[in-house]
Amino acid sequence: MNALFSGKPATKAALYLFSVSLGLGAAGHAMAQTAQFSSESDSIMGTVTKTDAITGIMQTTTINPVDQSTTSVSGSNNQSALSAEQTINGIMVYNLTGIDNSTNDADTASTDDGNGNATLGISNLLQGLVSWNSSSTPLSCNVDGIMQSQIDCSSQQVISGLAINGIMVAPGTYPSGAIFAVMGTIKDPNCLLDGALGEETFSGTLTLQPSSIMGDGTKQGKVSLRGMNLSGTATCSVLGIPLFQTAYNLNVAGPYTDYTSDSSELDIKLDLWANTVF
Repeated sequence: MNALFSGKPATKAALYLFSVSLGLGAAGHAMAQTAQFSSESDSIMGTVTKTDAITGIMQTTTINPVDQSTTSVSGSNNQSALSAEQTINGIMVYNLTGIDNSTNDADTASTDDGNGNATLGISNLLQGLVSWNSSSTPLSCNVDGIMQSQIDCSSQQVISGLAINGIMVAPGTYPSGAIFAVMGTIKDPNCLLDGALGEETFSGTLTLQPSSIMGDGTKQGKVSLRGMNLSGTATCSVLGIPLFQTAYNLNVAGPYTDYTSDSSELDIKLDLWANTVF
């Protein structure tokens, strides 16, 4: 399975970090800077949109954040569950196990940071079209110790046993934004016409660690990160006649970061890399 690398990774996620910082003093020397972070982490969120090929009528189902962990300014939180699954329009969209989401924020004289981590055990998307044995997606952000107007964020993602349509992804280290083609068949009880069973085919992409930065160098901004994003369209056809299409946008395991500053503009340094381990 070959990966295509995107130079402009994007997509929303689920860890919010807000920072308020102090600028330079009148003499031009950096003052001791304070920051406040609020963190959020969840297992999956997204949308599923079904469109009738004849009428054009669209129906969108929103997947709300699953097993959400949040903290604000200081403290820690942990949310875990043995499993979670959801069926939409007759399709098992996700089946997750070993769920654990945690957040931790500090606001002291020596430490101002925000951290979150989303981990999963054996899990799959779209009836196993994409599957893995385990995954861990952390995010850590803090004010740079030397450059007082900079927030440093980093994440090392680890995925074990990643497979697409039953074929294992080659082991190795992949950059943030690495893209894999995803194609396969989905069993859909609604893909019928006058009793004839049709075939529903999916075509899309799986992106590792999609991320984006908004408002870099301004007083308000956002860093977004997800462990994985599966997006694409499933088409139901019976005897060559298209009946409907279903668009999936599934964001798995991730953090994103908001910040604001009343007195100075902030730059973001984001260091990401993703590993697949078998």
